Amino acid sequence: MSSNVIVIQLGNKKNQQFYFPPLQENLRGDWVFDNLPRGTTSGRGLQSIPDTPGLQIVLDVEGKTAKLLDPLLFPENASLYDELKNKHEAVFGKTRAWPDRLLTLRDANDVKTWWYWIKRFVDGGSAKLISGNLAISLPGKPRKTCGAMNIYEQEEEATTNNSSAVSQGKRG
Repeated sequence: MSSNVIVIQLGNKKNQQFYFPPLQENLRGDWVFDNLPRGTTSGRGLQSIPDTPGLQIVLDVEGKTAKLLDPLLFPENASLYDELKNKHEAVFGKTRAWPDRLLTLRDANDVKTWWYWIKRFVDGGSAKLISGNLAISLPGKPRKTCGAMNIYEQEEEATTNNSSAVSQGKRG
């Protein structure tokens, strides 16, 4: 694995979804029952929903690629995903895992843009750094506003994965 691969997992103490500007999408963060305010959960059935990992964003600086991975699709989380589908559906309706996506970034500006937003999420407490180093100097100029821009080409969408390490954010 390249030494310039950064992996983060979305999540904070508020069980939020997060708008990720480079993708222009809301992405699922960690869902942890103990983060909910007491007294507001029993009537809704929330106590039955298992803690759920947030999505992972992987940036390969040298390879100029970005990945969006759902830990629910990792082999070690298969039983959690099955349990979550059943219990989540009873409370909220149908649920789904996010399909894995591999994105090719066009240039140094795109890589710097993804790095900028990843770093903001980690520094702001909206994500945790799983692996990699954010204290790096990169060429290019980040786009700090991402309205209506397409900064990548989507290469692959997959709903299956292999058994590579979660901490490295790599899959087949």
